[in-house]
Amino acid sequence: MSLTSVFEWVLRSSVMASILVLFILLIKLIVKEKLGAKWNYYVWLLVLIRLLLPVSIESSVSFFNVPGFFQQQNLPIVIENEYAPNQGVNVSEGETNRPVPAPSQEDVPAAQDEVPGDRITSTPSEGTATPDFSLFYLLSVIWFSGLILMAAYLALINAKFWLSIRNSNSSSLILQALLDRCKTEMNIGQDVRLIESDRVKTVTLFGFFKPSLLINPDIAKELTTEQLRLVFMHELAHIKQKDIVINWFAGLAIVMHWFNPVLWYSFFRMRQEREVACDAVAMSHLKPNEHNKYGQVIITLLEKYTQQRRIPGMIAVVGDNSNIKHRIAMINRFKCGANKLSVVTIIIVALLGGLFLTNANGNTAIISQLEEVHENGAVAVTEVRGNSTGNIVNGGLVAYQDGWIYYSNPQDEGRLYKKRTDGSEDTRLSNNSAMDINVVENWVYYNHSLNRNRETRSMGGSVYRVRTDGSEEVRLNDHSSSFVQVVDDWIYYLRFELESGGTVPYKMRLDGSEQTRIIDHNASELNVVDGWAYFIASERASIDDFAESQKWVYRVRTDGSDLTRLVARGSGGIGYLIVDGEWMYSNDFSNTRRTKTDGSNPSYPVGGYGYINVDGDWIYYVDIEDLWMNIYRTQVDDSAHERINDNRAENIFIVEDYVYYLSSGKLLKVEKNAPAQTGLKPREEYDEQEVREEIWQTATAILGEASSRQQDGVPDYNQGPAESGVDGIQYYRHIPFTFISAKLLPQSNRIEQMLDQIAQEYSAFFAELADMPGSDYLIGELQVDLIVYDQRWLYGIYILLDAETLINADWDNPTVEIQDDINGNDTFANWWEKNLSGNVAILQIDVIEENGTAKFIVGSYH
Repeated sequence: MSLTSVFEWVLRSSVMASILVLFILLIKLIVKEKLGAKWNYYVWLLVLIRLLLPVSIESSVSFFNVPGFFQQQNLPIVIENEYAPNQGVNVSEGETNRPVPAPSQEDVPAAQDEVPGDRITSTPSEGTATPDFSLFYLLSVIWFSGLILMAAYLALINAKFWLSIRNSNSSSLILQALLDRCKTEMNIGQDVRLIESDRVKTVTLFGFFKPSLLINPDIAKELTTEQLRLVFMHELAHIKQKDIVINWFAGLAIVMHWFNPVLWYSFFRMRQEREVACDAVAMSHLKPNEHNKYGQVIITLLEKYTQQRRIPGMIAVVGDNSNIKHRIAMINRFKCGANKLSVVTIIIVALLGGLFLTNANGNTAIISQLEEVHENGAVAVTEVRGNSTGNIVNGGLVAYQDGWIYYSNPQDEGRLYKKRTDGSEDTRLSNNSAMDINVVENWVYYNHSLNRNRETRSMGGSVYRVRTDGSEEVRLNDHSSSFVQVVDDWIYYLRFELESGGTVPYKMRLDGSEQTRIIDHNASELNVVDGWAYFIASERASIDDFAESQKWVYRVRTDGSDLTRLVARGSGGIGYLIVDGEWMYSNDFSNTRRTKTDGSNPSYPVGGYGYINVDGDWIYYVDIEDLWMNIYRTQVDDSAHERINDNRAENIFIVEDYVYYLSSGKLLKVEKNAPAQTGLKPREEYDEQEVREEIWQTATAILGEASSRQQDGVPDYNQGPAESGVDGIQYYRHIPFTFISAKLLPQSNRIEQMLDQIAQEYSAFFAELADMPGSDYLIGELQVDLIVYDQRWLYGIYILLDAETLINADWDNPTVEIQDDINGNDTFANWWEKNLSGNVAILQIDVIEENGTAKFIVGSYH
């Protein structure tokens, strides 16, 4: 755990405890002294517990569920914010991957050849990251320095005081007998040594496990036996209330939270209430006619003897002079039996505990529930994960935490974004492209890879981390990394090594330190679960005989020990390996095998998988034998096959109640239980040739059919067609994609007029096409390759739109927006001359829906 992480926990606890202090003070102001001295003291222990509680349970009744208050991982305590949170921070503008050769698989030893992990010493040349020296990190160092100084000071004065009294003589037998008599009266069986020492100025308790009662010799001589008895009763009341132990923990808390004045004041009030509570405990063991005498002794000590310097292990009978009036008033009002906690006080303490000692719901990262009961009855330790193994194997483009989706935005070059699960508050976190996204507490870890194709993802990028508000972005390593996954306090990943030409399993701490090779052999499809690293590797008959290589699933402990070969996957494509709980799923694009993580109980749930992911008893998959490339799900026993979407799908990510997937450059989602819904299109009803013919009839009816000019029986393309219109259509049902080639004779060479002509003519066509039955299902993307002719020039134009725009846009009054370098030209001829390259110039028109209206956005093709 890093210094900044510890400091962040301290800050979070300090803020929560401060809020609790304010509520306690408010209650005290309202009820005053009606709840009794014991309640007034013990209620401060809630603050102490809140400060020292390392882990708090989540509760729906927690005060910190209140909207607008921080969640545990979204606490707005990050001091450094040089960039606006909604803009993120660009750490590596223009960073690209260095060229590397395609990876190849090295021989992997058989199961009996165990290879221990080699520890790699991190050096700057190796790209080892150092903590980001930000303002927040600087504050962490300042806090820790203050903690060390305070702790050293308190340890020094305690040690010095203990050394000064350790050889002091015990008190007289008469005083020791008096103390023993008082212990009997108060039912205290603990040994308490009585020591006379001029190192104290009054009567004081000191110690921890074996407290001693220290008394100044002058006090022992001047006070009467009865007065000493009353003083001893007060000090023994501290022992009865365990005040010495509480005092030590309070000292520890104030050392950790030395920067918080609210907590200093709260402990000052706690010490005052402690003395009043001890007065009440002492007087509950006295006769009523002794109460006034008790108060007079306290006044006498305050008048004659100087207050003792406060030390955490010391509690003096004369507390704080500023509290003497309150103490005397409480002594005068004391009644026998009033020192007991009432039902009301217990209820108030319980309510405050429920409200302020618990955290808000949803304050954890994605938790891999690995609580599996093994044959010996042991329960595996629950892991804290930044993302599921299935999501990481699919590229890790989507992760979830506490109502937020963190994702790689395919419509913004794969940059890192976050948004609410309802799609609101869409925010860019980084200018870097991202995959292998992991979210733990208030950090997002990701692989800055420009190559988002999972089949070649071994040539990945560096690992980064950034706060969930987009600040403090830092690179953690300087190597090509892939299959990055955060598990507990480690980041596991495959690192490309030029020497071997392949990827090797590594791990490092969350701050980038302790970069360590787990095992010195090439691997792919890394999954880290329950202390084991699972991966796929090749075992060859010979180095030159790659065709005969046999791919096996291996596992090795994360410390590099116990390398074990589990199951053969056969030769062929890279495929998938997903470890989910006690099962693993390996796939080579022809069949998928389900096997126990120890290699036992193999089965074949289904064949022909392409992309897969696993969620409990369900396997979600895209079957490559299905040309429609829709998403299906099936039970792990290969029953209940159900289709859940209409769109062509690629990578599959399972987050909460949804399945996210890539489709034609967009990130879409569908409910996991979508088969229970209605509305999926009947895919078998459509014939590809019939759809192509219907699009052709619609297009030619609106745009006409182009016929080329002839010269000696040969089309003369230099002169353009005799008529505008469509001259070809290609339709691919299973993508689904429609390509139309067409020609246009412009009515004017002026840019604005020509674009208006295109927008009007093609808007009419698109409006008719949108009314075609099943168009939203059949036409996923549409491209028109439009050749525009005039007397001298030939222009190439691409018109691009998707089914969503086609169906939802109002085509009656389209608008046109000209972008890029088109604006500086009056005619297309001018633009053509400036952009012509190799007799080809292309103009791209993207058609979108904006406020319900179709909009043609014209810009140069890049």
